[in-house]
Amino acid sequence: MLSANIQNKGIGDWSGNKHLPIKISIDYSASSSGQLQLFYIFNEWESFNTEKSKTFTVEPNTKGSIEIELPNMPANLQLDTDVHRIVLEKIKITQGLTLINEQKEVWQRKLGYIPMLWATQDKSKYINLPNLSKSIETTKVLWPATNIKSTNQYVYFLMEIDSANQQEVYLDLLNEEKEEVKGGFSFYTSPGKHLYAVLLSTDYKFWTNQVEQIRFSSGTNLKIDKAAYFLPDSQNLFLLTDLDLIA
Repeated sequence: MLSANIQNKGIGDWSGNKHLPIKISIDYSASSSGQLQLFYIFNEWESFNTEKSKTFTVEPNTKGSIEIELPNMPANLQLDTDVHRIVLEKIKITQGLTLINEQKEVWQRKLGYIPMLWATQDKSKYINLPNLSKSIETTKVLWPATNIKSTNQYVYFLMEIDSANQQEVYLDLLNEEKEEVKGGFSFYTSPGKHLYAVLLSTDYKFWTNQVEQIRFSSGTNLKIDKAAYFLPDSQNLFLLTDLDLIA
């Protein structure tokens, strides 16, 4: 079994923020078959374990790529393999951002399944999140964002969603007139009832208090049972109710 370590050397966004969703891709060429197992830890004092790892099958005489999405930059990576003849050709780390209408610093972040991972990772913090007084079944809803502006803290948007199937949903960051999209996020729901957490403050326009409203939209009706803003630094929870809905 061969093993290689890849350390985090200060990777982050333009402000040095490492608490952003990332995608790690590793290109390889292999002469024999076997498996690659990529381990990751988020704190330097942690030990590698199989719970925080992903395994890939390697075919003989091929060039290929493995890919993993994580909620933020890991402190360390370890790659184990039983492939006897393999060359790692390139390691690429990206944040999966898409420019909206070529506007400077206006981004659509494609998060995949990361929001469910975020919520699962910090589940103990959200366990007492109360239900809305009445569940919302809709394809679009607007929430106010003015009550958490100017906090100068990380801000998560939490939603418990009951979905009949997997689908891509969207969180758009809007100005007061609801006409200009300042930025946005998309992610996948999984079938059943699950909690999702989106780190809104990774968006520059949100961080600089240019966002007045959050618009959630989906292709088919979803049931929303919980909604709140969460500030992890101060442990403050700003609950949203059906009375907060914007027509």
